[in-house]
Amino acid sequence: MSRVLPVLLLSLAACSKPGAVQALITVDPQVQASCIALEVRSTTDDTLLKEERVPVATLQGKDKDQDKANIAVFQGALPKDVRLQARALWGADGCTGTLLYNGKSAPVAANFSSADIVTVPVTLSPPGPDEDSDRDGFVAAAQGGPDCDDDSDKANPKAQQETCDASADLNCDGKRGCDDNTCSAVSTCSRVATSIAFATAPMNPGVGQCVEVSVVRRDAKGAPTAPNYATGVTPTTSAPDGVSFHQNSDCQTPALTTFTIEPKQSSVRFYVKGVKIGANQLRADAEDFQRTVVPYNLRAGDASQVAFASEAQSIQAGSCVALILERRDVYGNPTENGPLKTIRLTPTPANAKTAFYSSAGCADNTRLPAPTAGTQSADFNTQTSLVLYFRSELATTFTLEVKDIGTAVTRAQEVTAAPASNIELTLTPPDTGKSLLAGECSKVAVVRTTDAFGNAISPVSGLVTVSAPLETGIGFYTDAACGTAVLAGGNVTSAGGTASFYFKSKTGGQPADITASVDGRTSVKSVTITPTVRRGPCDISGGQNSSDCAITPKLNSRGKSFLVFQATSTETDPRHTSVRCRLNGDDRVQCFRKDNNPKPIQVQWQVVEMPSGLRAQQFETSCTSNVIAPITLTTPVTDATRAFVLYSSTTGGNVLSANDFVTVQLTGTNRVDLAVDPAQGCNNDALYTVQVVEFDGSKVTRGLIPGPTEDSTFSVGDVFTPEEAGRSALLATFRTSVGDDTANLCNRTLRGSIDAAASQLRFSRSYDTFCPTPALTGVSWERIQFPTGTVVQAVAPVALDGALTTKATLATAVDTSRTLLLAGTQAHNGQSSGETSHKATAKSGVVTGRLVFTSPTEVEVRRDLSTGPAQWSVYAIQLNP
Repeated sequence: MSRVLPVLLLSLAACSKPGAVQALITVDPQVQASCIALEVRSTTDDTLLKEERVPVATLQGKDKDQDKANIAVFQGALPKDVRLQARALWGADGCTGTLLYNGKSAPVAANFSSADIVTVPVTLSPPGPDEDSDRDGFVAAAQGGPDCDDDSDKANPKAQQETCDASADLNCDGKRGCDDNTCSAVSTCSRVATSIAFATAPMNPGVGQCVEVSVVRRDAKGAPTAPNYATGVTPTTSAPDGVSFHQNSDCQTPALTTFTIEPKQSSVRFYVKGVKIGANQLRADAEDFQRTVVPYNLRAGDASQVAFASEAQSIQAGSCVALILERRDVYGNPTENGPLKTIRLTPTPANAKTAFYSSAGCADNTRLPAPTAGTQSADFNTQTSLVLYFRSELATTFTLEVKDIGTAVTRAQEVTAAPASNIELTLTPPDTGKSLLAGECSKVAVVRTTDAFGNAISPVSGLVTVSAPLETGIGFYTDAACGTAVLAGGNVTSAGGTASFYFKSKTGGQPADITASVDGRTSVKSVTITPTVRRGPCDISGGQNSSDCAITPKLNSRGKSFLVFQATSTETDPRHTSVRCRLNGDDRVQCFRKDNNPKPIQVQWQVVEMPSGLRAQQFETSCTSNVIAPITLTTPVTDATRAFVLYSSTTGGNVLSANDFVTVQLTGTNRVDLAVDPAQGCNNDALYTVQVVEFDGSKVTRGLIPGPTEDSTFSVGDVFTPEEAGRSALLATFRTSVGDDTANLCNRTLRGSIDAAASQLRFSRSYDTFCPTPALTGVSWERIQFPTGTVVQAVAPVALDGALTTKATLATAVDTSRTLLLAGTQAHNGQSSGETSHKATAKSGVVTGRLVFTSPTEVEVRRDLSTGPAQWSVYAIQLNP
């Protein structure tokens, strides 16, 4: 059936131009419209210039047999060229109310060029598939049309019956289910959900408890409704941490974020578990609905652990810091729940000056009890927190441990040193049983700048000044070999509260104060350095044949030490007066004579020990069948030109005769030969002590004058400079052909000396007068040229007849703690002999002398017999350790 639209004239006010066009609109019968609009538009920018709407119902009522309509448009103020377009509009009441677009014609050009009325055909067709995908004649709502569901041809404004389960709005009136008039009389209709709400009462569960929750759909009247469509519900909380939602009642299934109220169901049930205490809300959100909430307050569980609730902070030694401990449930929430517990507290490292206390100030009377060493305890009752206090005088980082409520917990507690208040000098002692020798580098000395509790702390200046009295000769060094001296002024750099240094001295024997100073504070420590030369008496008492004397302090190493001695007596017989001494271990000097004469023997000994560069070996041999067995060195010397021999002996018999004198000579690197006059043979009662000393840096020249010689004086050539002579000493042993002559001692003495100017060694057999001189059958000599730095001063003191002592003045004062005294001739009384012109007796006490310092510039020779003069070659050898 066709529809006819009659002519409609568009009257224009103030028409100034004649001419008109007549729009002939043909409307397709399939067009769905309540109103037809004719639009006049600009040809340049498509602007709407004029529009006229005509209700379709009105037009159809006038002429239902025509399918065309004429509408005249006068030009008036319109431009000459325009476009005409018809549009279908859909509404509930013709052209009034809300109108929705529902199709349009193609634009048609029109022209007002003629005074006549021009007819323009316009065709209005149903919307195409691009606007009406379900082809039900209505444009999709998404494109401004009235079709609320363009995917279904059953849903459009002309649908006659709704789906009453509220699952759809078929007639597109915005109402569903029981709300639509077409369903309101149906008893089985459902109402649309307009809100969601928790069907659960406010909750107050414990942490970790799995709680059931329901969310229900409600209609506009607030009643539960079960429409036939799903609603997705997203639950959340006001404190989302530690809360999870689950499908099952044990809350063990994976947590979900969305739950669905299924079609025809009014609600959904799910489960919630929270682990953090607090007043919260459960929230539920669904699309197009307002959020719903319900109180959800979580209670703490029983205490299962303890934790530090106070923030860690560094403290100074001696300060008191509060520690807040909290009882917590299994999820870490503070809790008052649970029974009384006693906790144990332990600081590591444990220290007597470190403890926990019950009150601020950390007073001793509030110190917590200590049931076991290093551990203290405190009662932690039903309160949530416990405040304890910690104090330490030790600056370090402690590990504080609390245990017995759940797993033990720890915290690092830093304790820093308090402000500097003290300086502390510590001298590291030598190894056990050892002493610090002159010339030896000390073990490390440490200067600590400390607080009041002994904790090291860096000084303000960073420099520590170390010093010692000048006369001690102590020097300070930065390395363990004492190779690098400290900075000028004795400054040692300090870092981290400590400074270290080393020291050594050539001088020893007396206590010396070492002072460390920093930032106006000082610390003094006394040190005694063992002298290079230790000396003392070791007299053999009357009626005794030996003495045993302590070396104090004892030797660090006998292998780096040698013994020199002088023995004097008033007796004549060799069995009473000949003495040999030896080192007995590291702590004793032992001296012997053959027989225990009622008269004593005076012995003065000296031991030289050096920390390095000196090696000594001690041997003994005897006379057997008039032959002295040679000595084979246990360890051959490295270099025989750096080695010399020291000798003494004891003999028997009543007369000091040829068999009591021997020459001693180092031959090669591993042998020492002792020889007597071949015609006499040795004393079968004789015992000989020999030391072989190897001295690095020295140079030893040696020789054997074979004899026989009867000269009172004689010389032997050697090669040395005056400077070398100034650090040389001459040692000699001799043998003689003299028999049992008791009257002339002078023919059994010998003195050697060094002639620096002539580069010769000179020997003489008597002093100041002629003495019967049977032949000397051998003289063994060694010139010891000591290392650079050694100073040797040779003097030749004379004791006149009647004098028991004589003194010699040294040209230069010496350091007696490192100066060795010896007479150059070695016989049966050590390094003590000289020459004499005495003839009356053969008492050796006339020509043997003990050597002592009376001052740094004076040497005294002491003898036991004053009958006759005597002269000695005495060497004061100041060593350079």
